[in-house]
Order: sequence, then C-alpha cells, then structure tokens
Amino acid sequence: MKFSWNNGFIDLFKGEIIMAKSKKCFILVIIMIFIAMSTGCKTSEISTSKKAENQKKSLLTSNHKFSNIPDLKLPKESININFEAKPLKLTLSIYNDKNRLYIPFCEFIAKLHGKIAYTNNDVINININNKNIFINGKAKKYWFHDNPNVKFNLKKNIIKSDNVIYISLFDLVTMLDLKTNWNIENKKINLFWNREHVVPIVKNQSSSKYALIRFEDITAAQRYKTAKQLEKLRVIGDYLYSCGVPFHIAWVPRYIDKTKNIDNDPSKIDNIYNADFIFTMDYLINKNGLIGIHGYTHQFKNEVSIDGIEFSEKYNTDEKSTIERLELAVKCANDLELPYTFFETPHYEATNSQHKIMEKYFNYIYDPNTNYKGSNNKTIYVPTPLNYVDGKEDLNNMLRKINKLENNVLGSFFYHPNIEFEFIKNDNKDDEYPVYKYDENSVLHQIIGTFNKEGYKFISIKALK
Repeated sequence: MKFSWNNGFIDLFKGEIIMAKSKKCFILVIIMIFIAMSTGCKTSEISTSKKAENQKKSLLTSNHKFSNIPDLKLPKESININFEAKPLKLTLSIYNDKNRLYIPFCEFIAKLHGKIAYTNNDVINININNKNIFINGKAKKYWFHDNPNVKFNLKKNIIKSDNVIYISLFDLVTMLDLKTNWNIENKKINLFWNREHVVPIVKNQSSSKYALIRFEDITAAQRYKTAKQLEKLRVIGDYLYSCGVPFHIAWVPRYIDKTKNIDNDPSKIDNIYNADFIFTMDYLINKNGLIGIHGYTHQFKNEVSIDGIEFSEKYNTDEKSTIERLELAVKCANDLELPYTFFETPHYEATNSQHKIMEKYFNYIYDPNTNYKGSNNKTIYVPTPLNYVDGKEDLNNMLRKINKLENNVLGSFFYHPNIEFEFIKNDNKDDEYPVYKYDENSVLHQIIGTFNKEGYKFISIKALK
C-alpha cells in the first residue's frame, strides 16, 4: 500500500498531536475517497465502516498532551537524552523493561522536527531526516523502509498508551540509524545521526576450509564494566560485520565476586550500566553475532566468576544441581529475550554425565573433548583445535598455528576481545560524536587477515553438520 501524507497526517508540534478536523461529515468522506484514489489504494484497503472510522478518529483527533499520560507500570529511569550534543529535555518518562529502555517515540520524533502519520491498516509512518520509515503495529511487529518486502523485526514490541507510542532504544537507534555514546556516571545517553555506513564484505565464499571465532567470557562486569569498554566491544562487532565474519559470544549470565560484594544478574537488576550491556548484546546480535551460554555463574561457592569452575567431577556433580544451574542460565537468557545457540562449560571441565544432561538443553556444545562423542545424534560438539590467543604476546604463535593447520581441520579458536581495546582509540569528549580509530595492525586484524590469506571462510556453528 502506498502511503500519502494527506492520509491521516499528524503534525507533532509543541508536544501535541494535531489533526485538521472537518466541520461536516460528508466533506471528510469525500476527502477520504479522494485520498484513496490519489494514492492508488484498493477500495478494500481503506475501511469505510462506521466502526473503523470511529477508531481512526479516536486515534488521530486526540489532542493529548505529552505531559499527561498514564503510567506504563514499568520502572522509570532518570536518564537524560542528548541529541547532537544538545539536551532533548523530554517531558515524558523513560522506562526500563529488564534493561531495555523505552523512549517516548512521538515526543522524540517531534523534538527532531519529524512527522508521524497512521494508515488505516495500523501502520505508523515516520518521515525524518530524509528517511521514510513504516512500523507495522499489528501482532507481528516489524518495520521497513519504502520496500515492504524487506522487513526488520523489532527487538521489543512498541507500547501504545493513550495514543502515545513508546519504543525500545535499540529499535529506535537501529530504525533511525543513530550512533550512541553512553555516559553511565552521569546517567546520560548521547545520540547522533550515524556518519559511518558499514557494508559487509563476504570473502572466500567458495572455500572448503572453514574457520570459527568465539569471544570468550563476556559478562556484565569485569573487563566490560565501563561504557568505553562496551563501546569498544561494539566497534569490534562493526569490524567483523564489515569483513562478513559471523562470530560467537560466550556469555556468562550472572557475575559473582563476593570479595567485592558483586552479584550482578541483568535479568534482575535494572540500572543504566546493565541497560548499556544488554544494548551491546543486541547490537552484536545485529552484527551477525550468535550468543551462547557459558555456564551460569562460571564459578562455585566462594570462587570469583570467570576464574572459577562450575561443572566438573568435583562441582555440581549430581544430576539435580547440574539441571538447576542449566535451567537458571536458560531462564536468565529467556527473561532477557537473548536468543542463545550453544553452551560452553567453564574451562571445559564438565564430565561425560554432565554433558549428557546438557544435551537435553542445547543442540550445540563447544567442547574439545574428543573422548566423548555425545549420547545422541542431535547435539553437535564443536572443537577449538587452535585453542586461544593468550594475550597479544601470543599473536605470532597463533599465526604459525593457522599457517600449519591441515586442510581437513576446522580453523576454530576463541579470543578475549578485551585484548583489542588498546588498539581502539577515542579522543573525543563525552558529548562529541564518538570517532574510534581501530589500528589495522591489531591482534584480531592480523588473525582475520591470516585466515583470509590462507583461503578460509568464516562460518557460524549453525553451518556445521
């Protein structure tokens, strides 16, 4: 259906939705018929029933002010939003739904001098910054540009309340093609029009030599505890996306360090840092990242997460405790609506009996245990013959291993992306557009380059048979 701005036009001006109202009903009907004809719509696409007409009038003629809406029954966040270094000063509240922030969409668009209109088939049309965007408001939520055949799913459903629309920050940023700069300490998020356009380049498509990369020990703490570190993680995601390289994210759902009184589970604790972390996870997924669950806490009793072991012949040895840890991890992922693809046991320490239980929950398990082939034909065990990069000093060793790898051996390795951070520089101030200079001689750049030189094609574990 082609949409005309004359059909249900709404001018968002001074925080109000305004629609011109005709004085006589027959004039309104004549105008609607004229619009339908001028836009090439089929008669069936515009409902002329009294019920539909009343519904449309109720939606479009509401003179609702942004300052007077009902509570969404979600936690409010006192976060300031800047756009192009200027405060937006939103009147409506920002809400937090399990660390996905909800932004008042209509007011946001109004502040940016954009326009919103509704079609009769519950489609929201946004015109802003020379972009024409449509959001399907029905049960299956998605958005598209001018071509309705190219659809993008919304991460979170939009929320309508008293003719006011709320949308998740991630969907807003993706839809409008914005750049973020988070300031956790001051509870401020800077937004900018994106000035960089990354186009993926797929290499070695016909190669029979395959490589896999997995980012290890990603958690909402430790090496990724600051906004700058999370932003650099997104920069790495951009780089791999530009190379056409799918990647895997070994995520630890809950981080525990009792010595520092830290117990962080983003599915239970709402704050701006966790919102930044979940935003980053959504961002990496959008750049062809696949999330896997790397234990539940990656520790046992008083151990510190990441350093500790969770499954072994000594830890969580009985079936009940193993199932409990797995189900807690899966529940955390489901509560956060983070799609997971694989499981990896911390430090590869799980026993065969523990693996047998894990197979009931996961179709892919990252594990180098060649002595255990699995108890069914459904679960695929994914090895890492190249092991991992033990810091930047281990680069040459990894490059040698890649060069000597036999053709029939999977070029699979794992990598701690924080090693890259010193190669990613940003000298901008907090309120300036974030420009990152990524050194092309970084460890990861050289590894990816060597794989490409040797004729490998990077794939996801979903491509394994």
